Amino acid sequence: MGAKIRVAILAASVACVAQPAEADDPFLGRWAIDPLGCKIDGDTSSTAPMFVTEKTVRWFVAHCTIKKSYRIGDTLALQTQCTNEGKVHTMPIGLKLIGKDKISVTWDKTPAGEMRRCK
Repeated sequence: MGAKIRVAILAASVACVAQPAEADDPFLGRWAIDPLGCKIDGDTSSTAPMFVTEKTVRWFVAHCTIKKSYRIGDTLALQTQCTNEGKVHTMPIGLKLIGKDKISVTWDKTPAGEMRRCK
């Protein structure tokens, strides 16, 4: 096997390891404080679902773009730029795993409660 082919295979292998599949990320998905939020888009922070993707977080009236993120143990810390009722501001969001299908949410440095994964 030529050196160029070995380098290409090695590079492809490293790329696969360095970028885990979206389905494997325990934070991604639809979450809700109230189980009703898993069935409808509620109109309060308690009944509205939170949607977490690799690039965005959406909850209630806030639509946030993730600018920076890092993970420490079971906690995902996000620095986001959010649009909320026509205003734009930068704020932190914290997501802490409390088991396979439950997270504790800190929204703009304020505890927002626990959410369960919607199935």
